[in-house]
Amino acid sequence: MRAVRRALVTVLKADISGSTPLGERLDPEELRGVLGSYFGALAREIQRHGGLVDKYIGDAVMAVFGLPDPQPDDAARATRAALAMQDAIAVENETLAARYGVRLSLRIGVHTGELVGPDDAEPTLMGEMVTIAERMEASAPLNTVLVSASTRRAAARRFRFAAGPPVMPKGASEPVESFRPLAARKHSAERRAATRTRSASASLQVAGQREHILQEERKIVTVLFADVSVSEGQLAPDAVRAVLGAYFGAVAREIHRFGGTIDKFIGDAVMAVFGAPVSHDDDGARAIAAGLAIQATIDRHNVDLRRDHGVQLAARVGVHTGEVVAGLLAGDVVAYTVTGDAVNTAQRIESVAPPGAVLVSESTHALARNAYAFEPVAPLTLKGKTERVVGYRVLRRRYEEIGPEATQFIGRNSELDFLRRSR
Repeated sequence: MRAVRRALVTVLKADISGSTPLGERLDPEELRGVLGSYFGALAREIQRHGGLVDKYIGDAVMAVFGLPDPQPDDAARATRAALAMQDAIAVENETLAARYGVRLSLRIGVHTGELVGPDDAEPTLMGEMVTIAERMEASAPLNTVLVSASTRRAAARRFRFAAGPPVMPKGASEPVESFRPLAARKHSAERRAATRTRSASASLQVAGQREHILQEERKIVTVLFADVSVSEGQLAPDAVRAVLGAYFGAVAREIHRFGGTIDKFIGDAVMAVFGAPVSHDDDGARAIAAGLAIQATIDRHNVDLRRDHGVQLAARVGVHTGEVVAGLLAGDVVAYTVTGDAVNTAQRIESVAPPGAVLVSESTHALARNAYAFEPVAPLTLKGKTERVVGYRVLRRRYEEIGPEATQFIGRNSELDFLRRSR
């Protein structure tokens, strides 16, 4: 049996609010420049307080304090970094307001807990650790920080806190407490860890790609988000890593099998890109095939999970096609990723998808309508979108013959007349 390593760490999740409607107004390259400036400012504060940027997620950033070497003041440093990030956003907003007449907001959630993993490998951020930090962030009012009870206890000697709103964790039946940091306590000497600049997983998994392939460029890509949750039963804490590890391994194989690239794992979710860094003419259909394969993988895993753990999993999958700018993100953290409204839209579609379903946007449906059967769903109300979005649920692969009238010819009247006369 492999030895187990336990590490007490603090996870910080920060989400920039207002970038989705801004992305509808700006050119993808302009949006990339704006987000790059904001992310650079946030990353500098994370690193200045001894944290590591774990990943970028659309218009959000996730960081960890306590890896690879936990320190007794990790929770306090994460809290101090969160407050400094709010100040950094205020400075960035002055430039944005002068140029575009708008300001962005920032929500931050912080949670402290134990990561469990093999002794011969660095623990991976997944499961409850991440989901509680995400729920704290999602419940935070604009331009505020919410921390969990465990973070409050760990940082109580350094900060004063006020009670926050009840927060309902994913899959829980009871809400948990949240707290809002007010100010650092006086005369509290805080030891600041040396700045680290290594990033655990901030970029797309593109190892081995040639340099010219990673250069910045505009691309039409299809983005897939898949989020898994326990739909039945209760998974024991010691089994979370093994179960999610097996699930993510199977999901990664399906994504790679259909030519996609894993952008990042986010707690219980995965983001994949079809069309970057390498494009295919059927990336939309490939993403849908991967989404259906992920659902089939869940069904197969549920047989063993029901027998061994008494639980079942369910996944929501959202897919969207749109224009992005792909390349290395500007800033101190080296990260090849895609930025643009397409990323946010895919994540929002996943968030409203029914468990067990693959939900796609109108643009993805247009690319794959001859390869898959769909049913329309009620227009989708998505966070940050000013108008409702057209969506479709994927039913199955199409094998029946598709008539020539399914594709409209433009400017081919003389050729069509010739074919009709030749019958």
